[in-house]
Amino acid sequence: MATEEIGVEQARAKLGELVSRAEYRGEITYLTRYGRRVAAVVPARIAEEHETSAGRPEYPRTSPKGDQP
Repeated sequence: MATEEIGVEQARAKLGELVSRAEYRGEITYLTRYGRRVAAVVPARIAEEHETSAGRPEYPRTSPKGDQP
């Protein structure tokens, strides 16, 4: 799984691309501010696994239009 670091300001301009890379390639992109990692764009599967393993409740999934499936 590839990883990259990118500044928050740069990420803003490339958000669609970063999301696609997470979704289709499984890539993780760390967002940095002043050279420090502050957030990440990760595949949803990884975030969901983290929520489940951390004992957090799972949230209902919604369709792209925001309606329940």
